[in-house]
Amino acid sequence: MLNNRFLRRSRVSRVPLLHLFSVVLIASLMLAPASVFAAPEQAVSSASLASRAIFFSSDGMRPDLMEQYAATGAMPTYAALMAAGVRGDNGMTQGFPPNTGVGWYTMMTGTWPSEHGSTNNTYHRTGEGNFNNRTSFSAAGTLQADTLAAAAERAGKKVAQVDWVGGAQSKIAGPTVDFANFFSTRGVLAAPLNATEQAGATAFAISYQVASFTPATFKPADPIGWSNVPAGDPAAPSMQTSLIVANTTIAPFITNFTRVYDVYIYDSVVGSGAAYDHAILVRSSAAKNGSLASVNLAVGDFKEIKLTGTDGLIGTRAGQTAGFYTKLITLDTTAGAISGFKLYFTSVERVIASCRDNAACNAQLGPFNPLATEDRLEKYIADNLPTYIAADFAPLEARIIDEDTYVQQGRDLEKTYGDAVVNYILGTLQPNTDLAFVGYPVTDEFSHQFMALVTPTDMDGNPNPTYDDADYNSVPDGRVAIREGYIRSAYVEANNKLALSRSWMGGNPTTFAGSDHGFVPQWYAVNSSKALADLGYGTEQISNCRAVATTLVKECHAGG
Repeated sequence: MLNNRFLRRSRVSRVPLLHLFSVVLIASLMLAPASVFAAPEQAVSSASLASRAIFFSSDGMRPDLMEQYAATGAMPTYAALMAAGVRGDNGMTQGFPPNTGVGWYTMMTGTWPSEHGSTNNTYHRTGEGNFNNRTSFSAAGTLQADTLAAAAERAGKKVAQVDWVGGAQSKIAGPTVDFANFFSTRGVLAAPLNATEQAGATAFAISYQVASFTPATFKPADPIGWSNVPAGDPAAPSMQTSLIVANTTIAPFITNFTRVYDVYIYDSVVGSGAAYDHAILVRSSAAKNGSLASVNLAVGDFKEIKLTGTDGLIGTRAGQTAGFYTKLITLDTTAGAISGFKLYFTSVERVIASCRDNAACNAQLGPFNPLATEDRLEKYIADNLPTYIAADFAPLEARIIDEDTYVQQGRDLEKTYGDAVVNYILGTLQPNTDLAFVGYPVTDEFSHQFMALVTPTDMDGNPNPTYDDADYNSVPDGRVAIREGYIRSAYVEANNKLALSRSWMGGNPTTFAGSDHGFVPQWYAVNSSKALADLGYGTEQISNCRAVATTLVKECHAGG
């Protein structure tokens, strides 16, 4: 741990002890838990070391933006850390390339990528027998250096990792939550057909289904009709269509199946004129029985669907719980008929979590069984907490959803899920955690999507052709303030997650607040594979770091 003399220094240009972070704030605040959000008038100079510590990383956080937002009162916990601790000028020495696959492991190991082994997000493994193979930072066996989490646990400390990227690689016994597995496509069911959106969905390999509406019929008059559903307003006769959520797992490891949902659409307000406003989704196996509905959506609702028991996963994951989210984005009525409809659905997902032979998990979740088909912590979270959810750039880039829906998914639903996991692990499962590693992804995701759209020029003053112009059509979108608000809100929520984590650690843990890398806006890209092809090195490769079989030259890039 750091000594008091180190903690009392107000500012440093570089911190040799921790040359890992893009942003680093180090503080042990001697405050009562209720005061954690307020910056103290001065740092306590004679306090003893805190008995608990947090490493917190907000992905892609820029030190200058953090300081700007903190100065306006939007990030009070960070402001308190800066007032009481030390920080690096413009952050810390950056690993290279400055991305997720390098930065998180550099922080966790204290070594550079040449030592810890993760040299990019996607990269070629030195010594790989098949030239066309590739690996990634999240692949099993990537990490080849010891980690802080593992070392602390060997020293007898109780360690937890919550949304810390690559945390699973530390293989600690304590509770660990590290992203999710995906089992299905995602996309929209829409009407009428929008050819531009359909082409965008095809480009990003996501689902674009065109809704075909027919009048709803009812039991007992129609044996295959609906039952136990609202009749709705007679001025808008109820309609029906269907949605397919297609499996994407591949043989011989098929662990999901394609699900079909019957969709019942009705007007919930009787006597006010035709205005369709609700959609009910019922699994096709439930024979249109509304009492078995998976979800009832009003326009604008973004809700979870849990998949459990026989409706859960299959194969080697038989009976395991997963889930996805649906949003009724649009349901318009013109002349008593549906004139516009869009139902968005996310991928079927299941959190990745583990808790090995750990006393807290043994007591809360039952004895550890290394032969169990699912980890007991993963099972508890999947069964009892909100389904894992995070931002998904593809539907937005394909233009099949709007920016507010992207933000709602990536910030608001992620917060509901992420806070529930923090509360459970640090508040219930292992409340006596000595060392917690906690991550937050949204600062990176929103910077990717919006930073170029709010930046008028490059560093040399040259105009940015995509400034306020997401479609690149020379017509301003008029959304600079809104998009700047999205970015700011991600920083605010990073502050809130750090505050929540600190509150469960007694409100006063020694805190390292950093980032795996910083962020700059980017609006140009280079197709290096085409450049190699133009030089005569075969055809363009099929994807990042993977050439066609007959080509002996390939490129592995960072970024898009």
